[in-house]
Amino acid sequence: MKFPLQKGSSKEGLGACRGECPICHKTGAGEPGGFAWVNGEALLDLGNDMTIPDKRIKMSLRIGFHGAHDETRSEPSACVEIVSNPSVGQFEFYFCSTACLRQFFSECVDELERDLQKDK
Repeated sequence: MKFPLQKGSSKEGLGACRGECPICHKTGAGEPGGFAWVNGEALLDLGNDMTIPDKRIKMSLRIGFHGAHDETRSEPSACVEIVSNPSVGQFEFYFCSTACLRQFFSECVDELERDLQKDK
């Protein structure tokens, strides 16, 4: 995986084709079979249970670590952008199992830890 995994409409960073688990690359991750997923949305609320994507709304998904800092300490901080401004105001990633979903988040945290090590 290459971060960000999705930027605009490109999911190139995910390193998987449509219907393929980005972790184990097994095909069939999605309908009609069972699958695990992660989703995020930033949509404009029009009322009456209607929402739409809107170019005025920017969205991202990030994880990070804020290092301690005071008179005696100065620890590094880091941030990993997982999704950057998806073109339709939402994103979804599909995985063949909860084990691969867990591995996905583990790889995101691994990337964060690599970034923290760069700043030391």
